[in-house]
Amino acid sequence: MMKLRKYFLLILLVPLFSGCLSIRLRTANEYYEQFAYARAAEEYEYVLSRRTDEDAIVKVADCYRQMGNSSKTEHWYRRAIRTSIAQPVFELYLAEAMMRNGRYEDAAKTLGTYLDLNKDDFNAQRMLFSCQNPDESSKDTSLYTIDVLDINTPGNNYFSPAFYRTGIVFLSDRSVKGLSRATSDGT
Repeated sequence: MMKLRKYFLLILLVPLFSGCLSIRLRTANEYYEQFAYARAAEEYEYVLSRRTDEDAIVKVADCYRQMGNSSKTEHWYRRAIRTSIAQPVFELYLAEAMMRNGRYEDAAKTLGTYLDLNKDDFNAQRMLFSCQNPDESSKDTSLYTIDVLDINTPGNNYFSPAFYRTGIVFLSDRSVKGLSRATSDGT
C-alpha cells in the first residue's frame, strides 16, 4: 500500500515538474527577447540541467556570446553545432570564442569548416589568417597603452564614446539627479 502511494504521488508530481520547466523556459525566452541575456542564460541553464531543448541550447549560447563570456560561449556553441537546428554561423561564433580563449589551432579548424560552406566570407578569412599567424596579428600591440580614465566609476557601465563638438558623448547606466533611474537588463 505504501509503494502504491509513492507511485501515485510520483505520477502527480511529474506533470507539475514538467510544467515548472515550461514556465522557466517561457521566462527565459521573454528575457531573451528583452535582451536581458544574463537573466535568460540563468533560466536556460536551469532548464537545460533538467532536460534537453535544442532551441534553448542555441539561445543560451547566443546569450553568452552577447555578454562576451567566451568560455561559456565556446561550451554552448560546441553543443549547438551538434543540434538538428545548427546553422553554419554557429561554427563562426564558436571559432570567435576559441580565439578569445587563446585556442588558435582549434579555431583555425573550426573556421576551415565554416569557410568550406562560406568561401566568400572575408571576415572569416581574416580570422583564419590571424589564427595561423598569431605573431603577425599582435605585433603592433606594444605600440598602444590602455588606461582607465578618472571618469570611470566601479559598478557603472560606459560605452559607445563619440567625439561631439569639443568633448565626448557616451552612454552610461549611472544614475544622474533628475533623470530616470530605470536600468536595462541588457546592460
